[in-house]
Amino acid sequence: MLRALENRGLVLSCLVLGSVGIGLAEQSVGLQADMLGRGIAYRTLSASGLGGEFIGYGRLDLTSGGSATYRMGLELRFLKFINPANKLRIYLGAGAGLWANQGWYETWEYYDDFTQELRNYQGVSLAFLGGADWKVLSIGDESALAISFELQAGYYSRPGTYYPYYWDTPYAYVSPGVGAGIRYVWE
Repeated sequence: MLRALENRGLVLSCLVLGSVGIGLAEQSVGLQADMLGRGIAYRTLSASGLGGEFIGYGRLDLTSGGSATYRMGLELRFLKFINPANKLRIYLGAGAGLWANQGWYETWEYYDDFTQELRNYQGVSLAFLGGADWKVLSIGDESALAISFELQAGYYSRPGTYYPYYWDTPYAYVSPGVGAGIRYVWE
């Protein structure tokens, strides 16, 4: 099921970013961390302030025993910048994040009695967001370094981790959230 969601999400991401790319005012690449996901971010933005952003990360750990564990996450965001031509830009949006883990999960029965088992888990998070994107350093006429801060509200799913193991099962909650990012922006 996750593979079908990933394939549909990738196709949808390409369609959205490609259609927004027709009337591009700017593009950006950088890093983003928020309650939906984290990782390398790519954003396209039209002259009218409509945009899409794709954020992703992945990690593969190979062990000497032959069992590999992995962590991956994808996030797709749709954004509307209220004032796209300004240095300090306000935006609203919505996003969805997917994560998948294969890792060693611990089941605790007593304080000193636990078992470890290699398991696969997936989760989905959905949120509305609002934030500010500030071009703090201009680099030439058509590029800049920008930082962003945002507030979110949504449904979040987490794997329940403490490195290098995971708790018995993932958990989910409805909550406010925050996010921050840094990007190189060009037109």
